Amino acid sequence: MNSRQLIPAIAGFGIVAMAMTAAAEWIEPVPSERPSAAQQVQIERKYGMFCHFGINTYAGTEWTDGTVAPEVYAPPADIAEKADAWVKTARDAGMRYFLCITKHHDGFCLWESKHTEYDVGNPAVAVKTDVVKAVAEACKKYGIAFAVYYSAWDRHEPAYTDPLKYKEFRKAQLTELLTNSGPVCEVWFDGAWVRPAKDWHQAEIYDHIKRLQPDCQVTVNWTIGLPGNSDAHNVKPDQQQASFPIRYFPCDFRIADPFLPRADDPKQFSNNDKSYFMPFESTVTVSKKNQWFGFDGDHGAKPVDELEKVFRQATANNNLLVLNIPPGKDGVLIPSQVQALMELGKRLNLRPGKPFPELKPAE
Repeated sequence: MNSRQLIPAIAGFGIVAMAMTAAAEWIEPVPSERPSAAQQVQIERKYGMFCHFGINTYAGTEWTDGTVAPEVYAPPADIAEKADAWVKTARDAGMRYFLCITKHHDGFCLWESKHTEYDVGNPAVAVKTDVVKAVAEACKKYGIAFAVYYSAWDRHEPAYTDPLKYKEFRKAQLTELLTNSGPVCEVWFDGAWVRPAKDWHQAEIYDHIKRLQPDCQVTVNWTIGLPGNSDAHNVKPDQQQASFPIRYFPCDFRIADPFLPRADDPKQFSNNDKSYFMPFESTVTVSKKNQWFGFDGDHGAKPVDELEKVFRQATANNNLLVLNIPPGKDGVLIPSQVQALMELGKRLNLRPGKPFPELKPAE
């Protein structure tokens, strides 16, 4: 364990040092058949950009296992300016929020965390720019909301082997992200399927987020389980029925990456015989090869006709769409995918700061 990891390790990552909020007092969503005020704001955002960037970009693969040397991460010196351009592209395409990868499954952090050295501040990393902060500042500059992706699965962090210690590690890192980046509209957890749902202490994590940013909407990938097996994995949105159990309770909205909802997508899901309204957010790659990271050049974009169908299907029925466009190793968004995004915006009349047009669902 390195010197920075020792900070939260004192007293078992704070288990002894900090009084734990009683479960009965944890913040939870209110059972409802209608969206809350914060959910309604989220629904009205409708359309955002995912932007996968990190050590995988330079390792040349979609996933790495946490053993890649930090110095492999080698962005250009002007990566902050490049990040500004990512967000401007999203704004110009008519998007209303930007979902920033802060830590993927490999555990490498795109901000300088006090709780690990596997981050942009590592001594071996040449360009130590806080990419998360750069994106957050660009979102403020261009008037769109800022959201964060954080992988619950961490293939590098030693505390990961102990669910209780890792819970405190996550809370410490989430505190950094939610207090140093301004308003955060969403926290998007990934990778939780590698452990039973109970090991993630979702109720305490949710409470922690809401105490820092009450209007932040929270989700965990593969959000919904099956009747009789709430921890069932791979329950796709077209299989989901009203009253199916919430696998990771509490959550504010549903995801099942990278699948789309059906036309009659339900909204009511259950926990302990109570019903909760939960919209669905689709996440789709613009890449023709369905790649998330941009590590091997420009291999083209999906046809605009296909992206239009995705948009119509994903944003109908009070749901949301996030399209992923990554930068290459030079920090520049993949050109063919930017072109497709702009053509889609022009075709659908998606204009910055203007109301979304009324569109019929995809046929």
